[in-house]
Amino acid sequence: MPSPIADCGLASADYTDQTHPRVAVDAVLFSIFAGALQALLVKIKKGSYAERWAFPGGLVQVGEALDDAARRELYEKTGVQDLYLEQLYTFGDARRDPAAHTVAVAYFALVPDPGRTLRRGEKYADIGWFPVRTLPQLAYDQGVRVLLLHHLAEGLPVASRERGVAHDV
Repeated sequence: MPSPIADCGLASADYTDQTHPRVAVDAVLFSIFAGALQALLVKIKKGSYAERWAFPGGLVQVGEALDDAARRELYEKTGVQDLYLEQLYTFGDARRDPAAHTVAVAYFALVPDPGRTLRRGEKYADIGWFPVRTLPQLAYDQGVRVLLLHHLAEGLPVASRERGVAHDV
């Protein structure tokens, strides 16, 4: 039987033998300053998305709870800790990551002090705040996430917009 990954149109054949998706967590951090809602992004150093901006995150370790993974990844990749994180959305398109079929669970938090010291993780070239309405092109399938961010920024309930977002992309 052919692999479902091979059938989904992925350009990379490196992981057609992958039997299960990987699970990742991403942290979407918001802050309000300079008169606008801002989001924290990191610039990827290497790989398929080198020089592209993304939300900080990474893979869940075996035996690790999603919430714990989100806190760990956030601290390791940005130095940010002690924030209340809430699960926002799960992204499961098999084509979102050319390296492997990866399901991403997005978390969000409001950072009350955007001036706090940020520390970029080793796999990142840069880190910074960007106005949500003018985010640069993002890695992975994070364009879908930007649409969700716009809905949040406009105060619209995400749940009522999910179907339209999914079909518009």
